[in-house]
Amino acid sequence: MARAGNLTYGAAYAGQNGFATMGRIGIAAKGVVYVLVGVLALMAAFGQGGDTTGSKGALTSLVDEPFGEVALVLIGVGLLAYSLWRMVGAFRDTENEGSHAKGFAKRAAAFVIGLIYGSLGLYALGLAFGNGGGQGGGGGAEQTQTWTARLLEAPFGMLLVVLIGLGVIVAGIAQMVKGWKEKFREDLDRMPGRHEWVIGLGKAGYIARGIVLGIIGLFVVQAALRHDPSNVRGMEGALDTLAAQPFGQLLLGVVAAGLACYGAYSIVEARFRAF
Repeated sequence: MARAGNLTYGAAYAGQNGFATMGRIGIAAKGVVYVLVGVLALMAAFGQGGDTTGSKGALTSLVDEPFGEVALVLIGVGLLAYSLWRMVGAFRDTENEGSHAKGFAKRAAAFVIGLIYGSLGLYALGLAFGNGGGQGGGGGAEQTQTWTARLLEAPFGMLLVVLIGLGVIVAGIAQMVKGWKEKFREDLDRMPGRHEWVIGLGKAGYIARGIVLGIIGLFVVQAALRHDPSNVRGMEGALDTLAAQPFGQLLLGVVAAGLACYGAYSIVEARFRAF
């Protein structure tokens, strides 16, 4: 019986360790994508080439780079790992969100995020193997506009789209609060010592990410109120909007640097996050 118990414990430990490894790989891959988005936008802000683009555009930029296909395969596999980690975690409630209304909403959101990153991972692999290069970086925004149009035609569709947009805005505010109050410190329990530069990366990163999410949410609400799905825009649209404001290049540069910081922080988090 003791041997059977040891085997059961060993299998459970191996499964838990494998799940954590999947999460680490996925978080690192997500971080690399954010670094790419941030660096490209930062270069655009300073007139050094680059571009304001979203995740797909950032991945597309790797196609013609040396070892770009290899990088895309690694990132694609990592994003699929992240997708699976988020979706399985939502079902198993690994974050202990609970089954009450608020906890269920968070778990549902985690599952949807998993689906989004799974699609992005497949896109990266498609680019690597020459099956998706013609889609460009705007595919995500176009798909979102299509789904928004369908929702707007449904009963109470405008209200539903407004609620989705408000939800994205709230998520953006939550990200900014998390960054400002440094609530992400608890994710770095395994990091030896105190490394304030990592906290600085996370703080800047979460605030910048929250700003972008807030702008995206405003696009969604605007699309609902105007009954025009073409108003829905993603990260690229949010960055372009910042660039179009007074002192836009400065605003773009600051937020772009923040997104790159978020990516760098995510890579560090992947190593030291407590699962």
